[in-house]
Amino acid sequence: MQTDYLISGAGATALSFLDVLLAETDATVVIVDRRDAPGGHWNDAYPFVRLHQSASFYGVNSKHLGARRSPGQDCLDPKFELSTKSEILHYFHDLMKNTYLPTGRVTYLRNSEHLGGGRVRHLNTGQETQIDVKKDRERGHMGQHGQHPGHPHT
Repeated sequence: MQTDYLISGAGATALSFLDVLLAETDATVVIVDRRDAPGGHWNDAYPFVRLHQSASFYGVNSKHLGARRSPGQDCLDPKFELSTKSEILHYFHDLMKNTYLPTGRVTYLRNSEHLGGGRVRHLNTGQETQIDVKKDRERGHMGQHGQHPGHPHT
């Protein structure tokens, strides 16, 4: 399998990065996620956990999370803004199913782990897949001075 980018995880940061890639490039992306569903740590949170900040500061650029505020509503008013665990998981599931996968540019490998060097193993079956990544930029692997490996300014 060949791709432009390999993203490890399908939490808020990874999906925000994916959202920008899809909006601003024609890149193809493989997402490798140890969990069964997008949402990162929200899959493991207790049911009563909510966002501790306004939903307007969370999520991805292409889709609003939470209820829309009226122009006069205080941005710190928690009445409609502190999203629940189920709302957040539904939001990420909806993004993956109805926004990202239909582009044909995203492959989502759930229940899988990246072993390094493009090797991916399915956690249930043990089957390994080799991913040929065209661009040498993996999230979380920074070079000197905070630049991604291969960045022209490193």
